[in-house]
Amino acid sequence: MDLFSWQTGIGRGWPLTDAEEKLFRAHLPPKPYYLEITRPDITAVMLALREGAYPEDLHNFLPGLSLPHISAAYYLVLEKLETSLDSWYHICRSPTHTNVVKHIDVASRVLPIPTSRIAFVVTNPDLITLPTLVPQLAKNVECVTRNTMDLERRVADAGKHSPQSAINMSVEIHHPFNTCAWSDPFFLPKRVGALCPTRLARLLGETK
Repeated sequence: MDLFSWQTGIGRGWPLTDAEEKLFRAHLPPKPYYLEITRPDITAVMLALREGAYPEDLHNFLPGLSLPHISAAYYLVLEKLETSLDSWYHICRSPTHTNVVKHIDVASRVLPIPTSRIAFVVTNPDLITLPTLVPQLAKNVECVTRNTMDLERRVADAGKHSPQSAINMSVEIHHPFNTCAWSDPFFLPKRVGALCPTRLARLLGETK
Protein backbone atom coordinates (compact mmCIF):
# COMPACT_ATOMS: atom_id res chain seq x y z
CA MET A 1 0.00 0.00 0.00
CA ASP A 2 1.12 3.55 -0.71
CA LEU A 3 1.34 5.78 2.37
CA PHE A 4 1.71 9.53 2.56
CA SER A 5 5.15 11.00 3.14
CA TRP A 6 4.37 12.01 6.72
CA GLN A 7 3.13 8.56 7.76
CA THR A 8 5.42 6.17 9.60
CA GLY A 9 3.91 2.83 8.58
CA ILE A 10 3.24 1.96 12.20
CA GLY A 11 -0.37 0.94 11.47
CA ARG A 12 -2.81 0.35 8.65
CA GLY A 13 -2.67 3.95 7.43
CA TRP A 14 -5.98 5.49 8.54
CA PRO A 15 -7.21 6.55 12.00
CA LEU A 16 -8.81 4.36 14.61
CA THR A 17 -12.55 4.85 14.90
CA ASP A 18 -14.27 5.69 18.17
CA ALA A 19 -15.00 2.00 18.80
CA GLU A 20 -11.44 1.03 17.88
CA GLU A 21 -9.99 3.61 20.24
CA LYS A 22 -12.00 2.03 23.04
CA LEU A 23 -10.30 -1.23 22.11
CA PHE A 24 -6.92 0.56 22.08
CA ARG A 25 -7.65 1.69 25.64
CA ALA A 26 -8.68 -1.83 26.65
CA HIS A 27 -5.26 -3.07 25.53
CA LEU A 28 -3.48 -0.64 27.85
CA PRO A 29 -2.31 -1.57 31.33
CA PRO A 30 -3.78 0.47 34.21
CA LYS A 31 -2.51 4.03 34.26
CA PRO A 32 0.78 4.16 36.18
CA TYR A 33 1.24 7.18 38.44
CA TYR A 34 4.99 6.87 38.86
CA LEU A 35 6.22 7.46 35.29
CA GLU A 36 7.48 10.72 33.88
CA ILE A 37 6.00 11.31 30.45
CA THR A 38 7.81 13.23 27.73
CA ARG A 39 6.42 15.01 24.68
CA PRO A 40 7.89 12.36 22.33
CA ASP A 41 5.92 9.72 24.27
CA ILE A 42 2.71 11.62 23.57
CA THR A 43 3.64 12.21 19.94
CA ALA A 44 4.20 8.49 19.44
CA VAL A 45 0.80 7.64 20.92
CA MET A 46 -0.91 10.21 18.70
CA LEU A 47 0.81 8.80 15.61
CA ALA A 48 -0.41 5.33 16.51
CA LEU A 49 -4.00 6.50 16.91
CA ARG A 50 -3.91 8.51 13.67
CA GLU A 51 -2.40 5.63 11.70
CA GLY A 52 -4.68 2.90 13.04
CA ALA A 53 -2.21 1.12 15.32
CA TYR A 54 -2.73 -0.50 18.73
CA PRO A 55 -0.48 -0.37 21.81
CA GLU A 56 1.30 -3.60 20.91
CA ASP A 57 2.00 -2.28 17.40
CA LEU A 58 3.48 0.89 18.86
CA HIS A 59 5.66 -1.02 21.31
CA ASN A 60 6.92 -3.30 18.53
CA PHE A 61 7.63 -0.26 16.36
CA LEU A 62 9.38 1.57 19.22
CA PRO A 63 10.63 -1.11 21.64
CA GLY A 64 11.99 1.54 23.99
CA LEU A 65 8.46 2.81 24.59
CA SER A 66 6.94 0.42 27.12
CA LEU A 67 3.23 -0.32 27.42
CA PRO A 68 3.09 1.47 30.83
CA HIS A 69 4.59 4.57 29.19
CA ILE A 70 2.07 4.35 26.36
CA SER A 71 -0.72 4.07 28.93
CA ALA A 72 0.56 7.01 30.96
CA ALA A 73 0.89 9.22 27.88
CA TYR A 74 -2.58 8.32 26.61
CA TYR A 75 -4.31 8.94 29.92
CA LEU A 76 -2.49 12.22 30.48
CA VAL A 77 -4.00 13.58 27.27
CA LEU A 78 -7.39 11.96 27.93
CA GLU A 79 -7.72 13.58 31.34
CA LYS A 80 -6.92 17.02 29.95
CA LEU A 81 -9.39 16.51 27.11
CA GLU A 82 -12.16 15.37 29.44
CA THR A 83 -11.61 18.39 31.68
CA SER A 84 -11.90 20.75 28.73
CA LEU A 85 -14.98 18.97 27.36
CA ASP A 86 -16.63 19.16 30.75
CA SER A 87 -16.11 22.93 30.84
CA TRP A 88 -17.66 23.30 27.38
CA TYR A 89 -20.70 21.25 28.44
CA HIS A 90 -21.05 23.39 31.58
CA ILE A 91 -21.24 26.51 29.40
CA CYS A 92 -23.80 24.92 27.09
CA ARG A 93 -26.02 23.79 29.96
CA SER A 94 -25.96 27.13 31.74
CA PRO A 95 -24.83 30.07 29.56
CA THR A 96 -24.90 32.64 32.37
CA HIS A 97 -22.23 35.29 32.75
CA THR A 98 -20.92 33.74 35.96
CA ASN A 99 -20.79 30.22 34.58
CA VAL A 100 -19.17 31.29 31.31
CA VAL A 101 -16.45 33.25 33.07
CA LYS A 102 -15.79 30.28 35.34
CA HIS A 103 -15.36 27.72 32.55
CA ILE A 104 -14.38 29.52 29.36
CA ASP A 105 -10.61 29.40 29.81
CA VAL A 106 -10.52 25.60 30.14
CA ALA A 107 -13.16 25.12 27.41
CA SER A 108 -11.10 27.26 25.03
CA ARG A 109 -8.37 24.62 24.99
CA VAL A 110 -10.55 22.34 22.89
CA LEU A 111 -12.77 24.91 21.12
CA PRO A 112 -10.77 28.14 20.83
CA ILE A 113 -12.79 29.81 18.07
CA PRO A 114 -16.33 29.30 19.45
CA THR A 115 -15.19 30.26 22.95
CA SER A 116 -13.44 33.37 21.63
CA ARG A 117 -16.79 34.53 20.25
CA ILE A 118 -18.38 33.87 23.62
CA ALA A 119 -15.60 35.75 25.39
CA PHE A 120 -16.14 38.74 23.10
CA VAL A 121 -19.81 38.88 24.08
CA VAL A 122 -18.89 38.64 27.76
CA THR A 123 -17.06 41.95 27.38
CA ASN A 124 -19.59 43.38 24.90
CA PRO A 125 -22.97 42.29 26.29
CA ASP A 126 -24.97 44.78 24.22
CA LEU A 127 -24.30 42.89 20.97
CA ILE A 128 -26.14 39.65 21.78
CA THR A 129 -27.05 37.81 24.96
CA LEU A 130 -25.15 34.73 26.07
CA PRO A 131 -28.34 32.60 26.27
CA THR A 132 -28.88 33.44 22.58
CA LEU A 133 -25.32 33.06 21.33
CA VAL A 134 -24.22 29.90 23.13
CA PRO A 135 -27.00 27.64 21.78
CA GLN A 136 -26.27 28.92 18.26
CA LEU A 137 -22.59 28.06 18.58
CA ALA A 138 -23.37 24.73 20.24
CA LYS A 139 -25.66 23.83 17.33
CA ASN A 140 -22.89 24.60 14.84
CA VAL A 141 -20.45 22.50 16.86
CA GLU A 142 -22.90 19.61 16.99
CA CYS A 143 -23.51 19.75 13.22
CA VAL A 144 -19.82 19.85 12.27
CA THR A 145 -18.97 17.10 14.75
CA ARG A 146 -21.76 14.86 13.45
CA ASN A 147 -20.60 15.34 9.85
CA THR A 148 -17.02 14.52 10.83
CA MET A 149 -18.09 11.34 12.59
CA ASP A 150 -20.00 10.34 9.44
CA LEU A 151 -16.81 10.87 7.44
CA GLU A 152 -14.86 8.70 9.88
CA ARG A 153 -17.40 5.92 9.39
CA ARG A 154 -17.18 6.18 5.60
CA VAL A 155 -13.39 5.88 5.73
CA ALA A 156 -13.65 2.87 8.05
CA ASP A 157 -16.19 1.24 5.74
CA ALA A 158 -13.91 1.85 2.76
CA GLY A 159 -11.10 0.13 4.63
CA LYS A 160 -13.09 -3.09 4.83
CA HIS A 161 -12.98 -3.43 1.05
CA SER A 162 -10.01 -1.36 -0.08
CA PRO A 163 -7.29 -0.34 2.41
CA GLN A 164 -5.72 1.93 -0.19
CA SER A 165 -9.02 3.79 -0.63
CA ALA A 166 -9.24 4.31 3.13
CA ILE A 167 -5.68 5.64 3.24
CA ASN A 168 -6.43 8.03 0.37
CA MET A 169 -9.65 9.24 2.02
CA SER A 170 -8.03 9.63 5.42
CA VAL A 171 -6.52 13.01 4.50
CA GLU A 172 -10.06 14.39 4.63
CA ILE A 173 -10.08 13.49 8.33
CA HIS A 174 -6.51 14.29 9.30
CA HIS A 175 -3.78 16.12 7.43
CA PRO A 176 -0.76 17.52 9.30
CA PHE A 177 -0.45 20.55 7.04
CA ASN A 178 -3.74 21.21 5.24
CA THR A 179 -7.27 21.97 6.40
CA CYS A 180 -9.16 18.80 7.32
CA ALA A 181 -12.21 17.69 9.27
CA TRP A 182 -10.39 17.38 12.61
CA SER A 183 -8.96 20.88 12.28
CA ASP A 184 -12.34 22.51 11.64
CA PRO A 185 -12.75 25.14 14.38
CA PHE A 186 -16.26 23.88 15.15
CA PHE A 187 -15.33 20.21 15.38
CA LEU A 188 -15.47 18.93 18.97
CA PRO A 189 -12.99 16.07 19.49
CA LYS A 190 -14.42 13.67 22.04
CA ARG A 191 -11.53 11.22 22.07
CA VAL A 192 -7.76 11.49 22.13
CA GLY A 193 -7.19 10.21 18.60
CA ALA A 194 -9.35 12.96 17.08
CA LEU A 195 -7.17 15.78 18.41
CA CYS A 196 -5.42 17.69 15.65
CA PRO A 197 -1.89 18.93 16.44
CA THR A 198 -2.95 22.49 17.29
CA ARG A 199 -5.63 21.36 19.74
CA LEU A 200 -3.24 18.90 21.33
CA ALA A 201 -0.71 21.68 21.82
CA ARG A 202 -3.35 23.85 23.49
CA LEU A 203 -4.41 21.04 25.81
CA LEU A 204 -0.80 20.48 26.81
CA GLY A 205 -0.29 24.17 27.49
CA GLU A 206 2.25 24.57 24.70
CA THR A 207 0.27 27.29 22.94
CA LYS A 208 -2.54 29.67 23.81
